[in-house]
Amino acid sequence: FLMMLDRFSMYFSIEARVPFLDRELVEKILGIPAKLRTRKYNAKYLLKEAFGDVLPKELLQASKRGFVLPYNEWLKNELKEMVIDYCTGNAIKQQNIFSTNIENNLITPFYRGNDELTPHVWTVLMFQRWFFDKERE
Repeated sequence: FLMMLDRFSMYFSIEARVPFLDRELVEKILGIPAKLRTRKYNAKYLLKEAFGDVLPKELLQASKRGFVLPYNEWLKNELKEMVIDYCTGNAIKQQNIFSTNIENNLITPFYRGNDELTPHVWTVLMFQRWFFDKERE
């Protein structure tokens, strides 16, 4: 996550801070015995206790969830033109790696609403970018 935060924040010119990476804070926390800072099914017990009066209850009680990138939204908006340029027509024919049916079997159904194809479109786009950018070197 540090690498991702670093790349995204630099790309969008945002100053970002990753919480809890202060060396003195980490050393102080690690100096507290584990049995005092955690509970059997609550590794963040002490953290939640420390901020319980300032954070919303819903946040403190929320279940763990992963960090998910909005690939689908990106592919359908900001990256749509790039998908068309790299994954259809002449780019596919010129490259001669993927079947020319990729447009009919993957790209078109994706843009017609088949969101289950999102990871496949993303993978093809990333490969195409790598392939064509490598070719230019």
